[in-house]
Amino acid sequence: ILMMGGTRFGLVLLYGSAMNSERIAGFGAASVLLDPLFLTAVAIVPAAQYLLFHTPYGLRLRAAGEDAAATDSAGISVSVMRYSGVLISGVLAALGGAFLVFQQHTFTDSMSAGRGYMALAAMIIGRWNPLGAAFASLFFASAESLEIWTQGGWLPSQVVQSMPYVVTLLVLAGFGKRSRPPREVGVPFRKGGVSS
Repeated sequence: ILMMGGTRFGLVLLYGSAMNSERIAGFGAASVLLDPLFLTAVAIVPAAQYLLFHTPYGLRLRAAGEDAAATDSAGISVSVMRYSGVLISGVLAALGGAFLVFQQHTFTDSMSAGRGYMALAAMIIGRWNPLGAAFASLFFASAESLEIWTQGGWLPSQVVQSMPYVVTLLVLAGFGKRSRPPREVGVPFRKGGVSS
């Protein structure tokens, strides 16, 4: 939420406009399926799955979210693991933002239109697993495509534009309780103390 204001501030600083940037050249791919950022995103899914579930780093990262005290007692820095996870997720979110910018050839204030919240829902519905989150994202993308497909029809535009978000909420309400997050997600860790 803070960065939504930060992007508007950056637009004013860089382009002198609070609404949008100048035209930005994309990669020029004829199809989104040939876009280098799209292909990178597709490759990241199995790579993230492998990293999280088949490497020592992934085990340590998951342990830092499940039981920070045990992770610390094993000599692993909980802070380093958690910050590295946040850094990686920030880089992945930035790739998503870059994809939007290159597809639209401009940066517009609030162009993500709440897709970050849909990404959180995809993670929860995907049961905190990269493959599950990717499939949930495809489902939400289908809902967004349905929104585009039904524009100009008999439904009011407000109903059509809210479709992806309504679908997200309904699916989250139905499947969200079945998803078990890491036990200490969002719980701060104090070295030598207890998590609170």
